Amino acid sequence: MSHLFTPVISCLAAACLAVPIGALAADNTAVACSVMVDYSKNNVLVERYLRDFVVTPDTPFVDDFGTRLRLKQFTATVTRASGTAVVSFDYFNDVGVFHAVAFNGSLSVRGGGDAQSTSGSHSFFAANGSTGPVGGAHLTSYTVSCRKA
Repeated sequence: MSHLFTPVISCLAAACLAVPIGALAADNTAVACSVMVDYSKNNVLVERYLRDFVVTPDTPFVDDFGTRLRLKQFTATVTRASGTAVVSFDYFNDVGVFHAVAFNGSLSVRGGGDAQSTSGSHSFFAANGSTGPVGGAHLTSYTVSCRKA
């Protein structure tokens, strides 16, 4: 009796697999991006992170630019939402003994080849003496730009 259900199960399995495989092929859109992050202390540029990269739904971008003493990483992924590529990104930089910079965001990239951009900044002041290793005005600003490759 089970041999009667084999063709039905095979047809159902083929139908179920056909949709995801087609959807995955459509999702394989490459997105070319660039990121620039500036970290300044007391209006002096301390560190700049600048990278160009390509990300696909199957291949996230991971850049571990840390040192033996400091954790530093930038990652990006791309997904599709309602036919639009959405690039999500995370940045972490252990800039000093007592401070780290971290942010994340996302950017919708529409077709047509035009680059889409997002930017932001964050600042804080530490009153531990403006000339010391900790104190002073800290500013982090970033820009991420992407376009379909």
